[in-house]
Amino acid sequence: ISLGDLQRKMIQSSVSVEEAIAVFQEIDDAVKKAGTGKDGTSYSAGDFAWFTVEAHNRGVQLSTVGDETHAKTFHTFALNFADFSTNEVRCYKQQMMNAFTKSVQKLDFPKSMSF
Repeated sequence: ISLGDLQRKMIQSSVSVEEAIAVFQEIDDAVKKAGTGKDGTSYSAGDFAWFTVEAHNRGVQLSTVGDETHAKTFHTFALNFADFSTNEVRCYKQQMMNAFTKSVQKLDFPKSMSF
């Protein structure tokens, strides 16, 4: 079993947003530590594809229920991982950026001005 497989199982079995964020943060830290991306990590493009899609989907789900702070965090992970992913996932990077932008805009919109 690879590190990516193990972390996938940890993400799938996480019982809180914070638990999932902690695993995604470990992956993000490994990529940043490698300096040049996935080549210095033990993750495959397939691993990054799964991480990207999962992070994006979690961001969308959280945004739907109004948790823009956590949504932004997951969207950030998705965008960080997308470049190391498969072509099939990378082609959706603009849509992922749009979802991230919507979360940021909702966070920046003053609560007192909501209708």
